[in-house]
Amino acid sequence: TSKRHWRSLMLGLGVLIAASALAMAGPYFQKLLVNAALLPPSGQEASVRVFWLALLGMLFTLAFGELLGIARNRIMASVSTGIAADLRKTVFDRIQSMSLGFLTSQRAGDLMNRVTADTDRIRHLIQEMCTTAIHQLLILIASATLLFSADWRLALIVLLPAPFVGYLHYYIWRHVLNRLFHKQWRISDKANSFLHDVLSGIRVVKAFGQEEREIRRFRTYNGEFAAAALKSEKLYSILSPISNYLIQIGQYLVLLIGCYMIIGREMNVGELIQFSAYAAMIFGPISWLMFMPRWIANAVISMHRVFSVIDEQPEVMDANNAVGHRIRGSIEFRDVFFGYRSYEPVLKEINLTVKPGEMIGLVGHSGSGKSTTINLISRFYDVNEGEIRIDGTDIRKIRQEDLRSQIGVVLQETFLFSGTIAENIQYSKPGAKPEEVIEAAKIANAHDFIISLPDGYDTRLEENGNNLSGGERQRIAIARAVLNDPRILILDEATASLDIETEAAIQEALRRVTKNRTTIAIAHRLSTLRNADRLIVLDKGRIAELGTHRELMKKQGIYYNLISAQRGMSRKSDPSAVV
Repeated sequence: TSKRHWRSLMLGLGVLIAASALAMAGPYFQKLLVNAALLPPSGQEASVRVFWLALLGMLFTLAFGELLGIARNRIMASVSTGIAADLRKTVFDRIQSMSLGFLTSQRAGDLMNRVTADTDRIRHLIQEMCTTAIHQLLILIASATLLFSADWRLALIVLLPAPFVGYLHYYIWRHVLNRLFHKQWRISDKANSFLHDVLSGIRVVKAFGQEEREIRRFRTYNGEFAAAALKSEKLYSILSPISNYLIQIGQYLVLLIGCYMIIGREMNVGELIQFSAYAAMIFGPISWLMFMPRWIANAVISMHRVFSVIDEQPEVMDANNAVGHRIRGSIEFRDVFFGYRSYEPVLKEINLTVKPGEMIGLVGHSGSGKSTTINLISRFYDVNEGEIRIDGTDIRKIRQEDLRSQIGVVLQETFLFSGTIAENIQYSKPGAKPEEVIEAAKIANAHDFIISLPDGYDTRLEENGNNLSGGERQRIAIARAVLNDPRILILDEATASLDIETEAAIQEALRRVTKNRTTIAIAHRLSTLRNADRLIVLDKGRIAELGTHRELMKKQGIYYNLISAQRGMSRKSDPSAVV
């Protein structure tokens, strides 16, 4: 694609140079027009033929120049849009390849800004740089050359204000505007992230009647952004008139000295008009270049932000010799140590062997390392020490895509995408046949409720499936997890937020789902783990107890205390409940 962009860019530059050359011919035809017919210099006769030729020349340069301008803008718009699209794709691809650690440390609104607003500012820079900026620079160089060849003294007077204007803009951009723009985009990121949070959690906002509070908070962010933008605008409102004033002085001096030269017969009117036209051509680019730092500053900050994502190295990467592997289902932890910050270990000295088809229950207090254990099996993070082996192969030697496509995951917080129920189930296996989708839904106890909906499997889901109940969403998530027939199944508190009746239906589904699959389950209600072959009790990142439900109850340790505590809570809330 870069070759295609370069070809278009070179074509656009060719059109740009032709348009600039054509623009330089305009003042020459103006001089001919004045000198040939309107006000011939002394000793020269008026010529109607030259008059018409000059008039036709002016019309031709004007019309053809505009056509070239249209062609140039269209080519450059195509190039800049193509480059921006490639950049957006690169940033999005990079975000997708990032490890969970990086993504959870970033705010969603900030990352959205990098993909959308920042890439658009870069597109604007490319379009402006490759059209207006180069065009103005060519005009500046060509008109300055023609001015000096016509009269070097007048040319110096014309260019006298330019260094002052240039330095003024450079100084203010370097020492003031750069800082202001950085601040402006930092506030913009905070405001966007806040918006994303509030709109995602609008049910919570309304449930607690906090609309007014959120309106006030947004007003604060909005006010901060407006104040930062106003500062830079105020600066430009002073800078612009000063620069224009200096430039206009140059133009008036040219007219003044030119008139004296006409009186002294050193110059004729046509030459003065030509000279003034070239002088005006110089002032145009100078005026325009004054504002260039403004959008360059915007785009440079955006480039920095975009490339900070592109240059970020994923913490979890495929090894050079990574291979595809057909998982059979044995999992082994060997002396595993891991911490989200390496100096704060969450898991310490974990040694565990899980046989193919075995169901393991992970039990422990909040923060004991249960979720961390399953994150490591999916290789969302790499261990700090030790190794995790699947079928005797270190998971760091298995391609990530290969590994994760054979691991089914059902989370406590079910996330469903916008689209139909069938599309959501197919997410784990794009292109799955309708009969495979129906089979997965039947295994997950979801088929009956789906076909009772007016549109069945083609029912469109609202944001995160809000038009379904929690139990229905969870069953769709289970169907999604089993559609690809994973050899390893991870259940992260899959029934924590459901009522007893719904949980019973899901438990029945899970019994079918876990058959002949290696299953690692975390459960809020410990009663749901009674079917597990073995239970692992984690305490402060270490394996404290290991055994079946009966063995651990006899031991009367941590597991026994957790079960007793849950039974006590159940009796208090519902005296007839049996845990």
